[in-house]
Amino acid sequence: MSTDLRMRLAKLDEQIIELEQARATMKSELYATAKYPVVDLPTEVTQKIFLQCHRVFDPLRIPSFEHSAPIVLSSVCQTWREAAVGTPELWSSLVVLFDDIVASGLKPGVVEGIIELWLARASDRPLSLGFESYTEDGPFTLSRWRGILHRWSPQIHDLDLFVGRLDLGQLGLDLASFPLLQKASIRGGVSDPSQIFLNAPRLHDLCLVTASQLTSPWAQLTKFEGTISDLTLFTVAPNLTELICSFECDSDDLEIVTHSHLRSLTISETEEVSVLQYLTLPALKRLDISDSPAYGALQSFFERSLPPLTELVLHGEQACLESWDEFTPLVADTLESLHIKNSLTTAFFVYPILDSLPNVRSLTFEKFTEDLDLNSLVRFLYAQSGNLRIFNIIYGPSHFFDCDAFAGFLDGEETVDTVNRHLARLVQSGMDVYFGTKEKNYLRTGYAGNSIPGNVRSFLV
Repeated sequence: MSTDLRMRLAKLDEQIIELEQARATMKSELYATAKYPVVDLPTEVTQKIFLQCHRVFDPLRIPSFEHSAPIVLSSVCQTWREAAVGTPELWSSLVVLFDDIVASGLKPGVVEGIIELWLARASDRPLSLGFESYTEDGPFTLSRWRGILHRWSPQIHDLDLFVGRLDLGQLGLDLASFPLLQKASIRGGVSDPSQIFLNAPRLHDLCLVTASQLTSPWAQLTKFEGTISDLTLFTVAPNLTELICSFECDSDDLEIVTHSHLRSLTISETEEVSVLQYLTLPALKRLDISDSPAYGALQSFFERSLPPLTELVLHGEQACLESWDEFTPLVADTLESLHIKNSLTTAFFVYPILDSLPNVRSLTFEKFTEDLDLNSLVRFLYAQSGNLRIFNIIYGPSHFFDCDAFAGFLDGEETVDTVNRHLARLVQSGMDVYFGTKEKNYLRTGYAGNSIPGNVRSFLV
């Protein structure tokens, strides 16, 4: 009986050996034909995966393109190179840093050849282009910019120009045709051109340093960002729905202007005159104002406009609350979000600020600098729990692990870094670190960031 069992066991052992050998042979053949199974994916699937890489790689730029998605992906293998080159969307965004090109050693003709090659791979896709230079010293003059811009203007969808101290007028933006352009940003320039984007029928989002003395397709704009010195913009751009601007005007001889479509206004002011004194905005839903004379103009502005305001952002300290009782009843029925930037005293949490704003669901304090009375805060939140759904406190100077700390000198150099990184180095050097109460280690729960590894338990702060 035992002999029979031994024979059967021996046969099973032989079969197992044969199966393992067959498995090894098959595995070897598989790796020989497809070392990386991902290479065998259909090209269409690989290209869809590639398109998700824009979120984790740097944008395609000249120079310093080594870490951009299309360059990295096309460097893996021949299969991926063909897939990347055949994915036009990967090549449809490009940033050119002209001042850095000289230091990189790339010659002007080579640069234009690279731009031509890469943008040609974008095929007929809309292009997003960014050009940046601070000075005209060197081989890359505005005439070279102009040639590239005019060559590709029919495909440009999004354009970002930083011209530094250069003369923007030399680019001839009024002469080129931009049939697809929807968003443009122009920063810098020693002088303003008299005309800009006259052949851009789809342009609706424009960012300029200043809006003065320009002939532009204002009537079609829905968003503008820049500096204004008078109220002309509110008459020449009747379709604006969003405005982000600085108001620089010291004149008090302005007439009130009504704009019926503006829904979002973000404004900072440095002069004694507030633009809100001269505006009527009956469609306004979001208002973001700096700590300026605007606070004193809020009541009259709300009385004239009677806007359906849902979001209010105020910059300032206690001064922004001095006229609180005067203007809050005018927006109490519609206001849902209140965002106050800059420090407030902890007395705020026992102040019945929301009693006059029954519909507020979101409350945020940003750049907070005070030490919190946590008991008062908890009572405040319980009292508002029936309506309030979102509550945020965002500190300015950190009281926590990301504040800077000086740890002495190392190799003759100052060791100034965040507390978080100092602790990370200590842990990585072998020290166990514990930061918290006897019940909870706040490093372990992530308050010091993801760079604190290992088991932290023995050093109580």
